[in-house]
Amino acid sequence: MITKLIRSDLILIDDVGLLPVSADAADALFRVVDAAYEKRSIAISSNIHPSKAHRFE
Repeated sequence: MITKLIRSDLILIDDVGLLPVSADAADALFRVVDAAYEKRSIAISSNIHPSKAHRFE
């Protein structure tokens, strides 16, 4: 699936952090970013204000 996904010129992942995620989901996100690194454009967005970002720690 990741190989198919990174065929796109731009990968956009929206609304990160709105819901809690499992360790498997976090690992999957890392794998996508790692596979696209230096090969494809990738944008990740969130509506979480930076002052609330501490909740990801």
